[in-house]
Amino acid sequence: MDEDATAGYREPCAQCAAVNWGISEEGRFYCMSCHNVIERTIEVVDLSVAGSSNRLKSIAKRPRTSKEERGYTWLVCEGFQFILKNQADALLRLGVDPNFKEVLCQMWRLYLQKSQQAYTSDRLRGSRFRPLNIDSDSDCATESSIVSERESNPSSFSEIDSDCSGSADERTPRRRNRLMSMRKTLALVHLALVWSREALTLSDLLRLVRDGHVPYLNAYEQFPEEMKLSGNKSSVFNTKSIPSHRLVHKVAQSLVLVLELPAFPPIGPESLLHPAMLSMRYLADANLPDGLHRWVCSLMERPQKSKRDPSPALPRHDVQAAAHIIVTMKLIFGLDDHTEWELSNKVTPHDPSENLFSFRRWFRLMGAALGRAEQKRDRDMARKQWKPKKPIIIRRRLAGRAMKTKSENLK
Repeated sequence: MDEDATAGYREPCAQCAAVNWGISEEGRFYCMSCHNVIERTIEVVDLSVAGSSNRLKSIAKRPRTSKEERGYTWLVCEGFQFILKNQADALLRLGVDPNFKEVLCQMWRLYLQKSQQAYTSDRLRGSRFRPLNIDSDSDCATESSIVSERESNPSSFSEIDSDCSGSADERTPRRRNRLMSMRKTLALVHLALVWSREALTLSDLLRLVRDGHVPYLNAYEQFPEEMKLSGNKSSVFNTKSIPSHRLVHKVAQSLVLVLELPAFPPIGPESLLHPAMLSMRYLADANLPDGLHRWVCSLMERPQKSKRDPSPALPRHDVQAAAHIIVTMKLIFGLDDHTEWELSNKVTPHDPSENLFSFRRWFRLMGAALGRAEQKRDRDMARKQWKPKKPIIIRRRLAGRAMKTKSENLK
């Protein structure tokens, strides 16, 4: 029947250029190759009227809104893939080796396969965002998400999926087991940085995110215009704060188990990620004397007892370097709120030129510097524009109002 009804329409599809049209249940033309729905409708003859009078009626009259205005159907994982790409491109602009992006792509593909979202014959039905009907009063949300835990290693999969907020469907209760979240994007980026041996620690990554150099807060604003966000499910892309170092590391460690990654490649003393090199950098950042570095390295060379864990552990080079500095200062200055002040009192009379290190003087200078930094941070936070440029439409009946307000603001 579709072939007879569409025989007179031979225009190619605007999306794939194929001439393979079908008729939907609503009577609208759609491309059977790429499933692109167009505004053309079919006119049928209603023979059910008494007297066999031929009456033409148009089926499924819809408002003629453009495809760009209503948006396209897209998966949630496609949105996160777009965000990951933007984060990787931002790091490349900051000087990260291009090989990092390839490593990140491989880990992302592996994650999609392990979570059964892609690259598998038994693919789960993912959450979809469908085109907006801005003239409809219906609050019907996107297609329901059918999510099940992976049969192998379910505890690890549940642990990494429990941190995502949002609803799997607007008409169902909130579900905990989601396949992706914003903080997992940072965890994947961190894993790719460690695996590619980039001299960028997790602390550096979070600092770049906090300064706005790597997109994270309101990252969905960079979506193309045809990727419309609506419904409670949109909250999965909306984050109000930057996760802590401990939380991102925990999520990344869980991802290591889910992805079944092998042991991370070791780093040598000449690597910028080695705790010895990081400690030199942290000593300079903290305005501590360079002479402490040899004592820090001496502490690192001492044999340390470690528990054997069969699972691969995600290294924390920045935390190890900071811990070695603190332990070294503890051994030298005591740091018991008594010994360090006594040593400072003994140094002051014998150091009129202030060439020797005084813990009291260092504490006073660093306290003033931290106070100025906090004031600058508060001023920057006060100037920051917190209202998103592209607000998320929670209810579809508000879509038309939001688009109208946006157009008025642009004028």
